[in-house]
Amino acid sequence: MIKKVTNALDLRREILDLKYELESLLIERSACSATTEEEQEKLLTKYCDQLNDEYDNWLSFFKLLKKIASEN
Repeated sequence: MIKKVTNALDLRREILDLKYELESLLIERSACSATTEEEQEKLLTKYCDQLNDEYDNWLSFFKLLKKIASEN
């Protein structure tokens, strides 16, 4: 059971890493084509929101790990 949970958590971590990488690349590509300061500001805001979401995802991930560890 613990091995299955560990494998699932590893998979979730890998998926989050790939998702973050993809979103970063898309934002970078968009930033290269942004021509106005307003467009660049929107992209920067989007990037900061993405980082906040990523932080929340990792925080949830570690809380889950802590919960699993305390149950065993």
